[in-house]
Amino acid sequence: MSAAREAQLRLLPETPPAVPGLGLAAFCSPSSRCVSGDFFDFYPLARGRVGILVTDGRAGGLTAALTIALAKGFVQCAAQRDWTPGETLRRLRDVLHWDGPSEDFNLAYVVIDPGHRHVRFARLGTTPFMLAGLDGPDKTEPLSGPMADGAMESSATFNVGDVLLFYTDGVPHRFAERHRNGVDQWLRNKLRLTSGVTATRINEALQDALRTREASAADDLTAVVVRFEHAE
Repeated sequence: MSAAREAQLRLLPETPPAVPGLGLAAFCSPSSRCVSGDFFDFYPLARGRVGILVTDGRAGGLTAALTIALAKGFVQCAAQRDWTPGETLRRLRDVLHWDGPSEDFNLAYVVIDPGHRHVRFARLGTTPFMLAGLDGPDKTEPLSGPMADGAMESSATFNVGDVLLFYTDGVPHRFAERHRNGVDQWLRNKLRLTSGVTATRINEALQDALRTREASAADDLTAVVVRFEHAE
């Protein structure tokens, strides 16, 4: 199990890729279990786009570690073939022999075109959560869409200053323990601080709010922050 945990941590990217027009930041703080069920990764795509994979493993252990390793490699191949998020997750579901949504392992895959600030997204299961913080109207709204062949799939377009937050179920549970308001209100408050708001700052503030460095977390805490910026 210790070897599986070390191998899984090595699969996490050390730093997000540099993508003109986007600010990217992320963290994964495992619970006290030996192997985390959460994971994230970035995939550079053609035409300046980037793919983002976030997994929410309800159960950790060796099964989660092996599933994450398989998903990481499969999405890498899908990125090279430029499959849509929905096609990617449905094909991955077939590889994993899932007959329906898994109670123990959910995934979201997002493809972002920073030049047009356009996002295509898909999810298998009810998590990870996908929240959009709209800077201009100062509001938040979930990313959602219709179901197609077992996967939720849709697209949206955003403006400079808008923020996308992808997070696993441990994050709202932790918020409920420590804060009066939820993640959506927290994000709206951060967007009001127009001076110095970056994906990195939001990511650091979220870790502080969750106190991710405490080893007593009952569940994995994972989030990916995306902020649309002016492209040079």
